Amino acid sequence: MYRFSSIFILFAITTLNATSIWIAEGLPYAKEAKECYVNLQSASFVGQLSRSVAEFADKEIAEYATDSTNARLGSVICLRKFLNTKDDREELARSFENSAFRESHLSRIERKILLNSDREFHLTPVEAKLVEEYYATRIALVSEIRERTIAAIQMEDEEWKDEAKNFREELKARYGALLRERERFLFSLSVESRASYLTYLKQFTEK
Repeated sequence: MYRFSSIFILFAITTLNATSIWIAEGLPYAKEAKECYVNLQSASFVGQLSRSVAEFADKEIAEYATDSTNARLGSVICLRKFLNTKDDREELARSFENSAFRESHLSRIERKILLNSDREFHLTPVEAKLVEEYYATRIALVSEIRERTIAAIQMEDEEWKDEAKNFREELKARYGALLRERERFLFSLSVESRASYLTYLKQFTEK
């Protein structure tokens, strides 16, 4: 069975890095993407960061969001060094977009774990509905991150120089939102369902 770091499943990004740009083998710029791989500095986790809905771990969430932003931004900056023309930028953007199926694949894995009826405490019908709402929100945020990344790849050098700071802030806000949505979702589950899911997820990532 494949082994995925929990931070990968958390963000539903690629098996190479949760936020560093990944290009599938055989596509243009796959080699360059590996060279531009940026490690996350934060330790991976399976459980929650916050003690309760009333005590959100804002500092930890901000740190994870910053770390993820730095990884994505670092890989974008590195890859842009290989781009000399508009055609180059468009080709990389296409490769990145065509490789995004891995994000969807990992997202489906976590959703399957959430809805798995083999766990000791599986989700109630109400909780199952919350899963759908949570994933709709998460898919929207991930899509926004992907769209902003494509835009950053396609920018000409002068435009990128002006927009890089905004790109960083936009990514940080969205990565932070991903974490907050996950925290809220987990707190919306019953204690039993949440504990069962997190235990099952931990076992999955250790296989």
